[in-house]
Amino acid sequence: TRLDTSAAEGNEYRFIVAVIAPLLLLGIRNSFLLDDAFISFRYAQNLVAGEGLIWNAGDPTPVEGYTNFLWVVIIALASLVHMAPALSSMVVGLVCAAGTLVFTYKLAVAALGSRAFALMAVVLLGTNYSFSCYMTGGLETALQALLFVASAHVCLSTVQRGRLGSRGTLAGLSLLFACSVLTRLDSAVVCAVLYFYLLTHLWRTPRTESRRIGAMVALTVPAALVVGAWLVAKYLYYGDILPNTFYLRFGGPVAGTLRDGLWYVWSFFASYMLVPFVLLVAVFYANLGPMARVGAWLVVAWLLYVVCVGGGFMEYRFVVPILPVFYILVCRVVQLLH
Repeated sequence: TRLDTSAAEGNEYRFIVAVIAPLLLLGIRNSFLLDDAFISFRYAQNLVAGEGLIWNAGDPTPVEGYTNFLWVVIIALASLVHMAPALSSMVVGLVCAAGTLVFTYKLAVAALGSRAFALMAVVLLGTNYSFSCYMTGGLETALQALLFVASAHVCLSTVQRGRLGSRGTLAGLSLLFACSVLTRLDSAVVCAVLYFYLLTHLWRTPRTESRRIGAMVALTVPAALVVGAWLVAKYLYYGDILPNTFYLRFGGPVAGTLRDGLWYVWSFFASYMLVPFVLLVAVFYANLGPMARVGAWLVVAWLLYVVCVGGGFMEYRFVVPILPVFYILVCRVVQLLH
């Protein structure tokens, strides 16, 4: 029976690869490089050159002009093996996009209980033009999407099993949260929703007090240590824990308004004719199921954040990281109507 199960799983994953491969080719077909990516490339190159994370070599007052620390470090590591930043950003972006599609499938199977609808979610995500073109782009968008959906999968699967989860799993999830925040500070929005949801589950799970506290410590401490150390290091190095771009976005020359943010989010859903599905998710919310309902919270929390910061001028880049969860909700609605 175990051999039969392994063979079935092997065939399933080969089929998934056969579906994902053309979606990655589509991403390559839609590949491009954003001007802003060269900011990250310059910081990465100065880091490799031993100048530090600075814009101008020898600058006595460093300025944090990037918002994607982990992405800059990844590009710098690729430069150590003589990969040009533009090329490495595309290669890493495509790898992250492949991982996002795989975790979208895994999360969709758990949430929908159907491999067919899970594959539908993967195809809808992979053929979405915004997701497809931001497989590359030179920025951290694909990495953030991967970390979001991977974190959601680990968190919701732990709750679905109805147990505390091993401390190793919880510590791993905590590190995923840390990597998400190090990729972009605003990832804390999604991480916070998942963290408090899982914390509530751990508190309600009938186990001994010591095991419950141990699980909470495993979920909390790794992320707190990593992110805390990073923020302290940033303050000591730059004199601030927020990047320079934060002050440009809030009160600066590129500051957006709530109206801008609402239009940004609305135009995304209108452009892709997804407004009916947004309404159907709201109508069928009570019937979505526990995992899909948490997914709806994640989408709402992230989109509210995007609205509050005034959206963005890059073609729907800020919506892309939450698209894997949104398309699972779309498929759940279709499943209920089927």
